[in-house]
Amino acid sequence: MTRLIEAFLLGIVGAFLFIKLANTVQVMHRHSIAFGVYDPHQAFQHPEVLIEHHFVPWRLDNTRELDEALQSAKHNHRLPMITLEPWPWNWNGMTNETLFQDILSGKYDRTIERILNVLKQQSPQKVLFRWAHEMEIVGQYPWSKEDSNNYVRVYHYVADYARRLGISNVFWIWSPAGNRSARSYYPGSDYVDFVGISIYATKEWNTQDPSKIHSFSKLISEKYWIANHFNKPMIISEVGVAGSENEIDWWITDAVNSLVRYPKVKAWVYFNQVQPNIVPLPIGFPNWELSQQQIHLLTSQWQAYNKGRLGQDNIQAFMMSQGELRP
Repeated sequence: MTRLIEAFLLGIVGAFLFIKLANTVQVMHRHSIAFGVYDPHQAFQHPEVLIEHHFVPWRLDNTRELDEALQSAKHNHRLPMITLEPWPWNWNGMTNETLFQDILSGKYDRTIERILNVLKQQSPQKVLFRWAHEMEIVGQYPWSKEDSNNYVRVYHYVADYARRLGISNVFWIWSPAGNRSARSYYPGSDYVDFVGISIYATKEWNTQDPSKIHSFSKLISEKYWIANHFNKPMIISEVGVAGSENEIDWWITDAVNSLVRYPKVKAWVYFNQVQPNIVPLPIGFPNWELSQQQIHLLTSQWQAYNKGRLGQDNIQAFMMSQGELRP
């Protein structure tokens, strides 16, 4: 009888420890992830939005778009994320074809220095800086070339320029679309704080079954290799879905629920706009904009995911703890 009692008590203790361990593992795995948006029409007026994304072209003689982007993020108490697009000026012989050579020969130096000094002046405000993105989709942008060696040289050129200026408040995001061909464009660990990827879903891109949208969990499973291969924290820099209301609701729910399986993901940034005319796609111009009902669903799920652990008061410290840079 005594042995039976001892066995019973040991079973209870074992079950208690198992449940406690399981709960601990669940808490550990549900890591905080910052939520951000590219939202030119300012449809997201929610405290859950911690990162404000802006696409900024460089200009010959001013930084107006960059100034306005940084001011907007500051006004909204958000961490700015700047995607700088080095469109060639098509002036004085500076063309798409000569873009890399023109940068390396110093023809864009005044603009580079002006932009970097604007970023430096934001200190102690941190800035997520995503330069010349989706470079491996050859032909999509002037900087998206098969010439990966010169892409890396140009990336180094701009980053080294920032170092010479003593800039320490900028986090560098190397952000391909996420295809396997991106490997050869990697500028090296010393030049990257975060890796980024882009995830978009619409029926037209499901070649196996055009009646269905690929789930977020499927798409990230195909691109997460970048974070593991280069051993870097990841920002999903662009996210978009186009479909019916029910399809989008399902896709959003799957996206948020799947993130627990990807611990290197530190931020998730939605692209809330119709596909821009300046970047036409073979499938046309999908509408990635969410309705107010879908925005409510997304922000509510994000609030539940983070459970108040990450907010406007600690977003800068959180991102610093994930990246390579320190104050």
